[in-house]
Amino acid sequence: IPEIPESIKFCKSLEIADFSGNPLSRLPDGFTQLRILAHLSLNDVSLQSLPNDIGNLANLVTLELRENLLKTLPT
Repeated sequence: IPEIPESIKFCKSLEIADFSGNPLSRLPDGFTQLRILAHLSLNDVSLQSLPNDIGNLANLVTLELRENLLKTLPT
């Protein structure tokens, strides 16, 4: 898929998401509202940045970011 739909923020019970291998350049606004999300794989998706509020994913245990174009990570 070329982009994750904005409506993903309504998937409040989503625990595992794997978007690896898709040509994504960014995560949609509201993605960090997925408070239950525990495992997120974004390997080889051409991400250039992460949302500044990625830390709001308080239940996130695993974050995979191999083979991306990230230059910095949010603090």
